[in-house]
Amino acid sequence: QIKDSLNCGMDSYTAYAYPQLNRWAKAIANAGGKHLGLYGNHPIWGSKYLKGAVTQLLRDKPEIFCVYFSGIRKDQIPEKSHEHLLELQFCPSQVTGKFRNEFYEAIRKDYEYFFGNLPAVDYLFLNWEQEPWNTSIYRKSTTPSPDAFCFCNLCKDNFRKWAKLAADADLSNENIFNNFYEEWRNFKYSLDADVHSIAIKAANDLGKKIYFYSWSNHYGYWEAAKDLQYKLFLGLPGNSTADARQQITMDDYMKFHRDKLGRRNIVGQRFVFFPQTYGWRTDNKEGWLKFNVMSDDGYIHPETWKWQVVRILATLQGGIDLQKITEMVSGVKYYVGEATRLIAEYEDVFYHGERKDSLVQSAQIAYPNALVLQHEKQRIVLLFNEGKDAKTVTIKNLQLKGNEKAKAYY
Repeated sequence: QIKDSLNCGMDSYTAYAYPQLNRWAKAIANAGGKHLGLYGNHPIWGSKYLKGAVTQLLRDKPEIFCVYFSGIRKDQIPEKSHEHLLELQFCPSQVTGKFRNEFYEAIRKDYEYFFGNLPAVDYLFLNWEQEPWNTSIYRKSTTPSPDAFCFCNLCKDNFRKWAKLAADADLSNENIFNNFYEEWRNFKYSLDADVHSIAIKAANDLGKKIYFYSWSNHYGYWEAAKDLQYKLFLGLPGNSTADARQQITMDDYMKFHRDKLGRRNIVGQRFVFFPQTYGWRTDNKEGWLKFNVMSDDGYIHPETWKWQVVRILATLQGGIDLQKITEMVSGVKYYVGEATRLIAEYEDVFYHGERKDSLVQSAQIAYPNALVLQHEKQRIVLLFNEGKDAKTVTIKNLQLKGNEKAKAYY
């Protein structure tokens, strides 16, 4: 599976930084692949390494534990726990302030351990997807999550200064939610970004980088984090077919991420399947019935994956996440390989090029089914036919100097 996926253009694989999974990590390295290390989003989702230095810091300095919206401080550290079940959440004001140096050193020690378990790791993968008030970016909270954090006195004092509120302003948890909802949200975004900057520095100082994922429309966080140096990974187009309709959506998002924030070469995402349980229990009898095919009609259409991958790479220009090599079924790998063949041959244009769709005119085809990438003296004109019937189109390239040579590519 690894060799087949490498042959069709995939080159990087997530691998948990557990010593017991070194067999998988070594198989990736031996086949020529690269690693994106994983360990439960440690520490940005709280400390997830029970035996690690961040957990020890919490043990030594219990005042670092956060206070949840419910008023509870969960400061008990279990003797045993799976990392996904650990709830060892720190106060962001404490670790970005008084204990900043200690927090950095603890993260660095933990990351050194993680990287040591992965022989070919370049990046550590972190998935944020966290909101200050609840777990969704798509709707305003009507009731805050009891696990929203941190509502300690230090965070409230810092919020009072950040929002320039009066000294006697009511900063009870309920009043913050009811009357300062967006202000608190943006304040928390700034704290989140500062916490993430410490994790990034710890990885960078070990010669590694961060692969960072969150929602495409996580606008407030992205603005707060605009100066952070990580490889940006967005769920674009995510759960939908990368077709003409999604081309418009992807370009709209890129107006924000590329044109407003100045980020380029962003990684996109497209999955064949969406598991209902997130468990991928393919060993269960008829376990595949728990999966949904992510297409308009619920069927796999392998031939579409050539133009889907090309669209995503022509738009985000930084790579694509295909979730799992085991879901590349029914010929999908072949068509991903066909897309890779084109992208690899003109990699400089796909990576460095500027979108200039107006440089092509035609009476038969137009944006979003006609895209143009231009870099230095090269121009790629991408024409998409998503229908079943062949089409004949005539295009006119504009702003040519008269000595260019054209090449048809299928």
